[in-house]
Order: sequence, then C-alpha cells, then structure tokens
Amino acid sequence: MFKQLLRTSVLLMIFACIKGSTFGQSYGPEISRISINDGLSQNTVNAMIVDEQGFLWIGTNDGLNRYDGHGFKVFTSSSTDSTSLSNNHVKAITKDYSGNLWIATQIGLSRYDIKKGTFERFNVGNSASQNTVNDILIDNHSIWVATGRGLFYSADLDNPSFTLLPYVVNEKAELFQVNQLAIDRNENVWLASESGVYKVNRVTKVGDKVDFKSSSSDRAESIAYFDHQIWIGVDGALVTIGNERNDDEEVFNTSRYSIPTKDIEVTKILKDTNGKVWVGTQSDGIYTLDSSSDQLVEFVAGFEDDPHVFLSATISEIYEDKSANVWIGSLETGVFKVRDISKKFGLLRSMSSAKEGISSNRVRGLIEIGDDLWIATANGLNKYNRKTLKCDIFQHNHKDSNSIISNDVRAIDVDKNGKLWVGTNNGLDYFDPVTSKFHRVKIDESAQGSKIRNIQVLSDGNVWVGSLGEGISVFDPSSRQVVNRY
Repeated sequence: MFKQLLRTSVLLMIFACIKGSTFGQSYGPEISRISINDGLSQNTVNAMIVDEQGFLWIGTNDGLNRYDGHGFKVFTSSSTDSTSLSNNHVKAITKDYSGNLWIATQIGLSRYDIKKGTFERFNVGNSASQNTVNDILIDNHSIWVATGRGLFYSADLDNPSFTLLPYVVNEKAELFQVNQLAIDRNENVWLASESGVYKVNRVTKVGDKVDFKSSSSDRAESIAYFDHQIWIGVDGALVTIGNERNDDEEVFNTSRYSIPTKDIEVTKILKDTNGKVWVGTQSDGIYTLDSSSDQLVEFVAGFEDDPHVFLSATISEIYEDKSANVWIGSLETGVFKVRDISKKFGLLRSMSSAKEGISSNRVRGLIEIGDDLWIATANGLNKYNRKTLKCDIFQHNHKDSNSIISNDVRAIDVDKNGKLWVGTNNGLDYFDPVTSKFHRVKIDESAQGSKIRNIQVLSDGNVWVGSLGEGISVFDPSSRQVVNRY
C-alpha cells in the first residue's frame, strides 16, 4: 500500500513506475514529472500537501487531486452537492490539528474531513473578492484567511465565523488584496499584499505597514519565515527582514538578493531541511540561494528531450516532503519532484552480532514511526533508530507471554495511537510502545493462529487483516471483536 511506502520514505521511489511523462534519463539533479498524461486533472499546480494517511494532495486550476502513488482521485465542485469542493480553482492547502485539510479556492473556503471523506463549505466575506481565498494560516485552534479584499480571522477553527480585521491598514482594510501569510517566532502574523508588507499583532489583531526602505514598489507577492527572518518577494528581488528593538523602537535590518541582469517576481519561497533556500519566480524558473556567496543561482535540471525544463517556467508552488524531496508546482507543465540525492544509500543486513544488523535478510515489511524504522523479517521484528544507528530485535520467548507471538513476521502497520500491529505466521499481535509489550489478538477460532499476510489500519481505527486461506477479517480494537469477515 502507498500509505506504508510513504511512511517508510515519503514518495521516495514511486516515480520509477510512472510512464509517459518522464522523457527518459534526467539531466542534473534527479527529477521526475507527473501531468495530465498520468491522470492529473490539470497541469497548473498551485498547492501541494501530504496528509496524515500519506496521500499527496495537489490543488490545480481545475480540481483537487489525491495521489496514492499509482493514480489519482479527483475532487471537484458540484452545484447540486453541498458536501463537494467550494470551487475547482484551488489556490492553497493546509492541515489543522485534527489532520483535516483546509482548501483555499477562487470562490470560498473548504474543509475536508479526512475521516468522513466530505467537504464543508465556508463563505469568508460578503463579496466575490472577499471570497477569493489566496492563502490560509492555521494558528493553533484559530484561522487566518488572506482574500482578494482584506484579511479575515476566526478564533474558532471547529466552527469558524470570519471577521474582517479593520485596523490592519487603517481605513483601507477592505480594499487591499492579501497574497500570502506567514507567522514569526513572536507569533506576529505577516502579510504579503498588493499594498505592501504588514505585521499584525496576533493578540490585538492590530497591524502596521512595514517600511523596510528596500523597495520602490509596495507590491509583495510572497512571504515566508525561517532563520529568524521574514523572506519576501518584492520589487524584482528577494528581500529578508530581521527585526530588533532599539530604545523601545523596532528597527528592521534588510538584505536584498537579486539577479544583476533582470528583475524577478518571486512567487514562492522555501527553505528545505538541508538548508537550501528555493525561490520560485514568475516566468523565470526557479533559483536557489548560494549560502557561500549570497547569490541567487538558477536551478537547472531537465530530461533528455527537455534539458532545461524550468527555463522561463512560472513556479506556483514549492513543497518539501518528509523524505526531503522537493516538489515543484508549475503553470501549465504539471508537478516535478526533485529527489534528495545528497542522501547516501546504506545496507542493513543480518550480522553475527545482533547489535550490528537486523535479525534476518528476509525482509517482509517496513514502516517509519518518528526516528525509528520498524522492519518485519523472517526471524523477528526489528526497530532501527536512524539517529543512534542502534537496532533492537524483538523475538518470541516461550517464557514471556508479552513477547512477540512468532518470529516469522509477515506484515506491520501503525494506528493513530502509535500502536504497532504485527501479523505473523502464527497470529496477530499489537505492540504498545509505552510498555514495550506485545499483546495477543485472536481473530479466529482455530487452536493454531492465523497465517497473516497483510495488515491495514484504516482511518476509522479498524484493523483489516488478510490471512492465508481465511480471507479478510476486520477487527475493531475498541470492542476487541471481529466485526466483519470477507
């Protein structure tokens, strides 16, 4: 299942199987592409995010796509279905504390309930421009919404009621377009808008325009916060703002990064886990910031038939997944994945000393939980910590009823509570990480345990178990009963 592959290494290898759109050998960094030829609903990609179940969600100008590594499920708006998407033009996507998705569209805001699989629609303002949602910022249990006419806020994320914040730009609050939002370490909310850059106090909701004296134009298209600085796309360049207090006055220190030969309109800014700053532009491709020279360097990559795929491209989204792969959304050319080739591949194998390797070279399943990689083998369950490089091995002990039921481990999955479900050739266990104990789960009436071959924990908490010669059993952990058999 893609869910398990993703937890092991988020979207690491899935593009090896994509047909049609990868042109052949890649040039420069290892990249891949998906487009309408692979089932994407539309080639202009504005937003991307990976949900708690491991699906990649892609927002386009014509629908919301859920990608499972093999194919797409496309969600669209329907005038006859109030539980459908607000509008097909998706502009931004984010997640809340429950794992639900919030989708900004050209006409309104939608919340996608991961468990129910339905959308709920919200009108933000009273006019069409106020319902054009450009960006969303989840702040604990509250939500900030950037629209075509002002900044809106709701203190209640569960049952939102949106209010236009009138004092952000004094009397012009309802007249300016907010493009993107960011929040700093002091929990100030920053706005990139058509009228300039603004800093809003998270508590008072009062804001001021930031005059950082580095721009001849007020218009700010993009904004991000990292390295204790605000990064802004403004006035044909990338500008950073660092603030400090001097005699009770806030002083802004700025730096400017530009291309000597031309102005660039910065559309997206991202710092990846390796410290590289990615800068997407309007019609000028993508750049990275060279930390040694403080220069913007054009990112060059492509395929055999198209060696400069980003040349003159408009970049509409940059997103990094849990495996440090960078995903690039573009105008009219689909989605690109840039694989992190700085990581070196190593080999974990069975050694004479348990501390030096895993318990068997016959590996049946992998799953990632935090820094631990759990490995199902033919001779026990292994927990490999990627930071300490230590491998703990769990094997059956007939004197310990809380040891694993069998060393012949065939399948593993994890539930939302962090419990690891372990299918063996002699039955089913779940492992409690708090107590480090295994617990038997009986799913059949035979004296000998089921020969389990697959496990999948669904979003409702039920555990689906596939057994050799016995079909599928659906186990409900809350009642500790098998509720269905197939």
